[in-house]
Amino acid sequence: MALIITEGTQPSEDGQGYPLTPGIHTDAHIAGWRKVTDAVHADGGRIVVQLMHAGVGCCPGGRYGRVEIHGGNGYLVHQSLSSNANKRTDQYGSSVAQRIRFAIEATSAVAAEIGADRTGLRISTGNPYNDITKTDTHDVHPALLDAIDPLGLAYLPRRAEP
Repeated sequence: MALIITEGTQPSEDGQGYPLTPGIHTDAHIAGWRKVTDAVHADGGRIVVQLMHAGVGCCPGGRYGRVEIHGGNGYLVHQSLSSNANKRTDQYGSSVAQRIRFAIEATSAVAAEIGADRTGLRISTGNPYNDITKTDTHDVHPALLDAIDPLGLAYLPRRAEP
């Protein structure tokens, strides 16, 4: 049985990170993706939508089996984890516990909506995407993994340093 993970897909118009990326926030998007998901399912495969921006409300109509939150490659969740990208001074910045908070809240919200057994979180444990440095990944990622472990996510792929 095959598992396909789509490329990063924006769940809202304002969630598009750069041009020519797929969306799943209009009826036309959902209809287009449904052709893909139906074809994959017809061959006995499974397909996961990878979200580039936190959100899941419009995806059930596309008949995906799971959702992967894209928390790597310099996108929003990855930025929130990084001490050099996250300059916030409120409850989402500064300390490791505060910087992992957004990732935990976003992942928990998706898991609560569709089930942890249908939720994945992709992280980049050492890649310097968009000038994000790996200054404290040895503190941040273990703390994040410890915090999300009780959720019982379906999977947790990671991209390690090349």
